[in-house]
Amino acid sequence: MSRQHWLIDRMFAALPGIAHTVVAPGFFADSPYLEMMPFAAHLGVLPLPVAGESRNAPPSVDDIARVAVAALLDPARHAGKSYRPTGPKLLTVSEMARIIGRVGHNVRHVKSPLWLFYKGARAVGAQPFLLSGLRYWFEDNDPGAVCKLTGKDAEHFETIARRHAALPQSRQASARGWLSSPVS
Repeated sequence: MSRQHWLIDRMFAALPGIAHTVVAPGFFADSPYLEMMPFAAHLGVLPLPVAGESRNAPPSVDDIARVAVAALLDPARHAGKSYRPTGPKLLTVSEMARIIGRVGHNVRHVKSPLWLFYKGARAVGAQPFLLSGLRYWFEDNDPGAVCKLTGKDAEHFETIARRHAALPQSRQASARGWLSSPVS
């Protein structure tokens, strides 16, 4: 999927008279990290197939949208440029787990095999198309870049984690039906 995105970006760059801007955020805070919030709420683990010391500065989907909107509102200024929005701070997955603990779910990161992560992600409704590219993105999760395009500070991981912790499916009371559902 990443290769296809890269090829499409090059195709648009080669078209005469077409202005384009690339927004390539890498891992979002919302996915894959906080997509596993139901596991954090119900099982006390954050099962991700990344090493504990690997670092990322995951942006929120709202920050990514603000970057895209800024580029769309002034296309001439951003034509031919590429942006990689990130959050404000590089974090390890263990640090993210501690932040999730501060917002209401005491969890620890457990480095899981990719097949187990896929099974859990499917259980919480992740689409196969999105999962298909994650294998390669897990290898490229230490960007460290910061996008200052919007004039607004990037959301902190804790802010995004609080938003996910408040979702109905991330509350412990909803565990009865969720945990008894069969997983293929």
